[in-house]
Parts: sequence; structure tokens; C-alpha cells
Amino acid sequence: MRIESPGGDDTAANSIVFTCSNNRGNEVNAHSGFWGDWTGWTYCPGDTYICGLQVRVETPGGDDTALNGLRIACCNFPTNTETAVTSAGPIKTGTTSGTTCLDITNDNQNPGTYIQQYECKDAAAQFFTFTATATGAYTITSMPKGLCFTVQNGGAGYGTRVILNNCVNGARNQAWSIVPAGAGIFTISPTHASGCNQTPAQIFTMNLPTRATTGTLQLLAGQNDRCLDVPGNNHYSGAYLQSWDCNETGAQSFTVTAAGTNAYQIKSQGGFCVAVQNSGTNSGARIILDRCVDGAKNQLWKASAGYQGGVSLSPFHATGLCLDVSGGSTNYGAVVQAWQCHGGKSQSIKMTLPV
Repeated sequence: MRIESPGGDDTAANSIVFTCSNNRGNEVNAHSGFWGDWTGWTYCPGDTYICGLQVRVETPGGDDTALNGLRIACCNFPTNTETAVTSAGPIKTGTTSGTTCLDITNDNQNPGTYIQQYECKDAAAQFFTFTATATGAYTITSMPKGLCFTVQNGGAGYGTRVILNNCVNGARNQAWSIVPAGAGIFTISPTHASGCNQTPAQIFTMNLPTRATTGTLQLLAGQNDRCLDVPGNNHYSGAYLQSWDCNETGAQSFTVTAAGTNAYQIKSQGGFCVAVQNSGTNSGARIILDRCVDGAKNQLWKASAGYQGGVSLSPFHATGLCLDVSGGSTNYGAVVQAWQCHGGKSQSIKMTLPV
């Protein structure tokens, strides 16, 4: 913040600079020089974040009796967000029916040590910590020294080795996209050079941390007052979902659980999963409740930026389709379906994803 000194003549305007950082207290000064003084950083208190700005601008010809102003709103993260952002355990490989694991060569926990496949055993060399990051990627670290799985030299070619190295905040060759490939199995790819073929050599079993939020899915097609709804609050396998007036009942309460990198399971209050009926791949396939099946791709959803700041949801089994309100209807009981993604209002949802 830069504040003009008392008695100033407005040649040095008061100013505020914002910065984003994952490491509070180590920000880089965003601006300096000109006139006036830049003071220290001011933070939202505790574990809160800036969630809104309100600006007051003096009318033209004003005399400074009504000062220009900026008000900042600080919000808490959702209180119903589970905080299990880390988990620990072995990583079993898919090439030997789960009898081999990823292993630190000779348990040499020092930078540069290669990661290999080795017979599973109860040893520190095969015990790793998975930490979810705000981007949806994960870091994988050794125990107890906390060194990171790293793609050597940031290589992007086939055959590049994975090693242990000192963790570097934000390093993409240490951030891993872990994506469901079936029931309890995943692919692991570095975010700087992604691409998997899901052969047994690229399939792994591990214990990922669970993060979840519970709330409504507001359908923007309904002019901000329609929500994804279970008709009559009657939860059963095969129930069609609809658009209905937002009413904060159990019919509109859904738990969104992160099942991997940009992979979400959406469960109704009755314990059934939001699914594409019969794993349909054509536009018009209905969205229903179904019994939850671990790894079922028609029950897993990818999130992307939607219309007017909303979220667009695509099923894993048919990523060219999006959850859609038929015809963009604002009517009560409008059909909710899967439809070819087009980025329009009928496919945009306001919801809270796990962080």
C-alpha cells in the first residue's frame, strides 16, 4: 500500500498493490519508486483469503471530503471441506499383480537417487507421502527425509529417470497428475510432460488423500435460482435428476469428493452417485442417480472453466459431453442431461470444489 504524505497535492495518488503467493511472507515487492512510500504487506487474518473487493470513487469535481476507498472482504474456506490433504503408503505397480512396489534404490534417501521397481516389503524405502496441492496435482515425498519424486533435469522424453530431489515449491517436474484408471488404480504423470497409455506398466495402486465439500450445484441456466435436484427428495438408483428452484433441502445437497487430479465423484445426500445413464456417449443421455462403483468412469467428472465464472462438468467416459440443462430451460423440472460441450450458460454450474 502506498499512502500520500500529509499535505500532499495529489500528484502522488494513493495506491494498493495485490500479489498472489503460496508462501506467505516471501512475496516480491510488486512495485516501488515514483512518489510516496510503500509499506509492508497486509494479510487477511488466519487461514482466510480475499474473496471480494468494493470500490468507492468520488464524484467528478469532488473536494476530497468523500475519500476514494477500497474495501476488501476476507472469507473463510468452506467449513465442510475435509482437511485430509495428505496420506501415506506404498505405490504398488501394475506389472506384477501388485507384488512389486516403487522403491528408493538401496533406501538411499539423498538427492539424485533413482526410483525403481522392487519386491514389496514393509520398509521405509517403499513408504511415501502424497500431498494434494491447490492445483489438483500431488507431490510424492520420501519418508522420513521428505525428498520429492522428480523427473530428472525436467526431461520430457521417453526413458527419463525419476529420482529423489530437494523439493522446490511450484516445480512442475515434481507435481504429479494422478488420475483414476479404474477401480482403485491410477496413472501418474508429471504435469510438465503429461501423457499416459494406461498399459500395466503405467498403472499403480496407492492410498490418495480424501478431500470433499458438501453443498448445492447451482445451474446458471436457471437465472441464478435453479439447482440440481433429486425429484421429491426420493433417492434411489435410476432416479432422473432435474433443475428445480433452489431450496436448501436434502434433495439439493451433494458431496463432491476429489478422486484424483481433476476427477470428482458427486454423491447425493442419499448416498447415490451422479452418473450418465448406461454410460451413454451421445448427446441427450440422461443424468441419474446410481449406486456408486469405485472407478466407474460414468460417475467421475472433470471440471473446467464454464460460462460467467461457473464450472463445466464432463464425464470421464465421454469428455466431449457436458452436464447440461436441456435447451437452457428455466422451467421447474427441466431435464438434466449430457450434451456436446459448447461453453454456454446451460452447461455452467456454481459449486464448491474441494481445495
